[in-house]
Amino acid sequence: MEDIVDVIVIGAGLSGISCAIELKKAGLEVIVLERGDFPGSKNSFGGILFTTMLKDIVPDFRKDAPLERAVAYKDLCYMTDCSSAALQLYSDRWASGDTSDSFTVYRARFDRWFAEKAAEMGVDIYEGIVVQDLIRENGAVKGVRVRGEKSGEFEEFRANAVVIAEGSNSLLTERAGLREGKSLMVPKNRVSAVKEIIEIGEEEVEKRFGLEPGKGRAVSYFGYPNAYMVGVGFLYTNKSTVSIGLGVLIDDLASRKEPIYDLLERFKAHPVIRPLLKDGEVREYSTHMIAEDSQKQPVRVFDDGVMVVGDAAGFVNMSFHMEATNLAMLSGIYAAKTIKKAVERKDYSKNTLYLYKEMLEESFLKSDLCESDHYMELFMSERNFLKRYPEFGLRSMIDFFTPQNISKKQIKKQIFRNMRKEIGLFNIAKAMFKARRIIL
Repeated sequence: MEDIVDVIVIGAGLSGISCAIELKKAGLEVIVLERGDFPGSKNSFGGILFTTMLKDIVPDFRKDAPLERAVAYKDLCYMTDCSSAALQLYSDRWASGDTSDSFTVYRARFDRWFAEKAAEMGVDIYEGIVVQDLIRENGAVKGVRVRGEKSGEFEEFRANAVVIAEGSNSLLTERAGLREGKSLMVPKNRVSAVKEIIEIGEEEVEKRFGLEPGKGRAVSYFGYPNAYMVGVGFLYTNKSTVSIGLGVLIDDLASRKEPIYDLLERFKAHPVIRPLLKDGEVREYSTHMIAEDSQKQPVRVFDDGVMVVGDAAGFVNMSFHMEATNLAMLSGIYAAKTIKKAVERKDYSKNTLYLYKEMLEESFLKSDLCESDHYMELFMSERNFLKRYPEFGLRSMIDFFTPQNISKKQIKKQIFRNMRKEIGLFNIAKAMFKARRIIL
């Protein structure tokens, strides 16, 4: 391909397509190169789509987007091997398909729909294309080199700017020199995740989870499902299926030497989970990697002629919020705005593309990712937050609400004595001090 287009986007995920649509709205010529057989074919994620950015990109998305259920209930649950405690949140605003900003989806279906919206606007999307490397001239990115049909053959696509939206397995980002020094894709900042989609029928989904038609539930699990390692278990309701899985920090998983699929099987057998999945049939099994890049050593998100968006830039909030889809779309929008400015200036160098980084840092994205870092730092430095402290709290709650032949006052005194003996007041004070950055 000898012609020079305005922009090449590598990856047809949420960040890439968001960027492409916004660029096309501005009248720019943009092509998207997708590695998979179709957009979404290589995407595997938990299942919640946050649409706060989508409604700006495709305002009428609710008309025909392949949404499963509006997430009306958002629950947090801590588990031991034989007990659990949950915080359940519900809102009428979340429950309505017209006002909810959280939906369960199948990404293979949704990403295909999203790409079709881009194609309808005139975005050229090439599928089954593997980008091998970036083309640089005098240090500036001027296009990409892709694998040809035969081994050893390559084809060049040239553009004024390139947007890398390749996902969490960001080898091209590293090859482009946008990660300083050694690889940042190491066990301490990558999560291994596994998921099953289990068919139980639409009526059973609503019956077992106490749902009305169109409404869904999302539950995050901590403790036992992840063998008390850094990570989270999850369960999301779709129309007729349930998505269940977990993610664990690879560093923790390697030290335990236990396959992640064994953890999933044990999670599914828990007495709280087992009846929810009874007689279900597994329709899909998938694994994937999630980026957990620290903002203390972030990806360089721009260089001469190139920007990085979405998971490739580490834009994943792994705190209790577990947001990524909205951050991916936001970064795609900001990349497009930056390129529009570059077109106006006729300058695609770092002198203009630094505006992308400025937009990100002035938005909620940077603040949220820094807070996500605090969560990870807390759990990595104080492992008692993963098991000892919450397990003691759960056991104490069960003792307090269990009828006994002693007064409730005596039970409270016993709990306090146990707390002093098993944990210690100094340790509690120290733990609260460490947790202050995520509490305040």
